[in-house]
Amino acid sequence: MRKAAEPGSTPIKKARDERFAQLLAEADGGLSLVEAWCRSDSAEVKAVVTPGRRVSASKARKRVAARVAYIKRQNASGASTTTLTAARLSLLMADITSALVTAAKSAQAAGADNIAQQLRKCITVHAGRSERVEHRSPAPEENQDAIDVDSIARRFYPCLCVNAA
Repeated sequence: MRKAAEPGSTPIKKARDERFAQLLAEADGGLSLVEAWCRSDSAEVKAVVTPGRRVSASKARKRVAARVAYIKRQNASGASTTTLTAARLSLLMADITSALVTAAKSAQAAGADNIAQQLRKCITVHAGRSERVEHRSPAPEENQDAIDVDSIARRFYPCLCVNAA
C-alpha cells in the first residue's frame, strides 16, 4: 500500500509560487509579504507596496500555505528540503541571473568596463542555459563528424620569417 504524500511535500509547479513559498518559509520575519512576492518574480521588481501587489501576495499566500508550513517543519527538524528538482534548479538559475545582472551594473557604474563586459558575456551564456532548463531541452550537440579536419590542418603552416640575429 502506497503512503499518502504529506501536504506541501511536493514542490509547487508554478515557479513563482514555489519561490514565494521558499522566501516566506526562510524569511524569519526579515521580509514582508509584499517584499517576498516581489522577490519571487524573475524580473527585478522593486518591493513597492501597492494595493494590487498586496492583494496578489495575499492570494498567493493562501495558495502556498501548505508548502510554507512543510518547509518550516523541515527547517525546524534539520532535514534538507533542497532536493534538486527542475523547478528548484530553475529558481536557483534565476537567482544567479539576477546576481550577475546586479554585478554587471555595479561594475559598469564603478568604471570597470572590462569586468562589466565579461559579466555580460556570462549573462548571455547563463541565459541560454536557463532557457534550456526551463524548457527541458538538451544543449546543442556538436557534430564532430561534420568537421573537416584535413581542411583545417592544411591551414597550419610553419612560420617563414627568419630571425637574423
